[in-house]
Amino acid sequence: MAANTPTHDESGDVLGLLAGSGMILIQAAAVIPGLLPVLFLLLPVVLPLVVLGIAAGVLVGVPVGLWRLAASMRAGREVPLG
Repeated sequence: MAANTPTHDESGDVLGLLAGSGMILIQAAAVIPGLLPVLFLLLPVVLPLVVLGIAAGVLVGVPVGLWRLAASMRAGREVPLG
């Protein structure tokens, strides 16, 4: 009898991506002098833009998603005539 174990862990992908990019950032900061302070100084400029982008994505994505859902439900109900 086979065990019901998941073969793919979705949260592992995100954590692996974050850990890998963190390691690459630290390695790049060791090779390029002054990279880490410049990134920390750019953080107050970039962070509001990221937050605005996420908010805009949610505000646009939800209505577009609902529109597509309604269109696909309407297309599934249509019966061809003829």
